[in-house]
Amino acid sequence: RELYTHSFHLFRMLEIPDNDDTENKFIEQMKAHFNSLKSAVPLIANGLSQCILENPNQASLIQGCPFLNGFLDRFHAARLGTRLLTGQYISCKEQQSRSINNKNILGLIDFECNPKAILENAIDDATRLAETNFGKSVDVNIKLQDPDIRF
Repeated sequence: RELYTHSFHLFRMLEIPDNDDTENKFIEQMKAHFNSLKSAVPLIANGLSQCILENPNQASLIQGCPFLNGFLDRFHAARLGTRLLTGQYISCKEQQSRSINNKNILGLIDFECNPKAILENAIDDATRLAETNFGKSVDVNIKLQDPDIRF
């Protein structure tokens, strides 16, 4: 929790980004915010693992807790959305400051992105991790109406 409150206070101390200098300071704070929160997800995962290790008789209760699962879903969805929006803003500003003009990429958005290839790579990685850690994996099928879609 302190990670988030500390970052919030640092943002509140900044001037309103209404010129190049204050906007650059704002962007630098956004980058520092990203770096400082890299450990948030592993911290939560380690905390849950520790809770289960210290209370093995309650492991199924912890793992099946609807409140906890709902909280984690909301936490990760909010985190993902925030990281995408701020990452897009930072990337666009960096492209603008470097006078980069690429018709296929705008910030983080690659207009030639091949989601099928990305999904296939993610499935391969997840399959390998599951087989390494659990000795088995599930079959995953990608269902696309247009396998050549780009966005």
